[in-house]
Amino acid sequence: KDSKASLLSLSLDGPSWPSLPVEQVPLASLTERALCEAREEIRSTLKHVIETAMTARGACAFAVAPKAAYLRVMNARKADFHVTDSCEEWDRGYMTMRTRHTFVHEQAFVEAAHECSERTPDGRWPRGHQA
Repeated sequence: KDSKASLLSLSLDGPSWPSLPVEQVPLASLTERALCEAREEIRSTLKHVIETAMTARGACAFAVAPKAAYLRVMNARKADFHVTDSCEEWDRGYMTMRTRHTFVHEQAFVEAAHECSERTPDGRWPRGHQA
């Protein structure tokens, strides 16, 4: 079956996380259900993120939330967005800096997400990549 035609729900692995039920749904149904459940203010962003994720070259994850909710979590320090792709040149992380002033509907964001999701044998950027 075409992997782009359906999506399996996330199953969290770990001792403290309960298993989540896995439900296979058609992509159109997933998008419709997600947009129907989402707040009006994030629907456009969510639609673009779903499209980007479903056309990615490998695994990827995104969090979409209203700005006020994001700021509440960040101000309360209840989330840790640990930088995993930093170096001297990219001290805040390569992907963070590359997409910092980019909107999810822009082709530059889509290309960055696709590039980041591409699998390599060692799980690192391809040799010679600027990151």
